[in-house]
Amino acid sequence: MTLNQAGLCALCVLGLSGGQLMFRAGAVNIKGEGLAALASGLHQPLLWGALVLYGSMTILWIQLLRSVPLNIAYPFIALAFGLVPLFSFVLFNEPISTPQLCGILFIISGVMIIGFSA
Repeated sequence: MTLNQAGLCALCVLGLSGGQLMFRAGAVNIKGEGLAALASGLHQPLLWGALVLYGSMTILWIQLLRSVPLNIAYPFIALAFGLVPLFSFVLFNEPISTPQLCGILFIISGVMIIGFSA
């Protein structure tokens, strides 16, 4: 994997992570239940922004897969499983446990092993 391809993978991971954080930020502002909640959600700019970001990352991902094998590129997406909890802790004051931190370190280690073997 070239440095440019690794950068595109990183951008996809950051974009998907950012989208999840935007979904969370928008979701906490939804009011009501049932159809009222749906209507409220449709008026949340952060939710729309997250959808646009996800769409953009999908286009970027497809472009990346034109030159990087899926079995090399896809493990990088796992980094989002570490970034989202860390940023949720910082931005939303959500708790993060020691087992979660250990799991995040295992994920990062696994992606590094795969990345260096490519």
